[in-house]
Amino acid sequence: VLTASRDSEYALEANGAGIFTSLLVDALKGGAADIRGNITPGSLYAYVDEALGAWDQRPIFKTNVTSFSPLRIIPPKVPFETLRKITQYFPTADSEHKLDPSYEDTETNADPDN
Repeated sequence: VLTASRDSEYALEANGAGIFTSLLVDALKGGAADIRGNITPGSLYAYVDEALGAWDQRPIFKTNVTSFSPLRIIPPKVPFETLRKITQYFPTADSEHKLDPSYEDTETNADPDN
């Protein structure tokens, strides 16, 4: 069960749309996705709850499951091929990978191999 607000609160609207509904749509479009692109009921709630932090509206989430299955899967934020190489980039737990502007695709001196 995922509700927009508690029974003692109003579900707020802005620009003719419910704030909760707008946030839920944003979450399903990818805002609540993990690094692998999975969107679960728990990640939906976390996204909406965090976004409503400044509002006087608290969503309610109740569940009784042993694990979360994705409701939606979007393209991952980091390609799987890159994730599989993480131990090459960081061979030990205290490894560091120094970054510089050549890693930023918006920089004029960006290196496409980074």
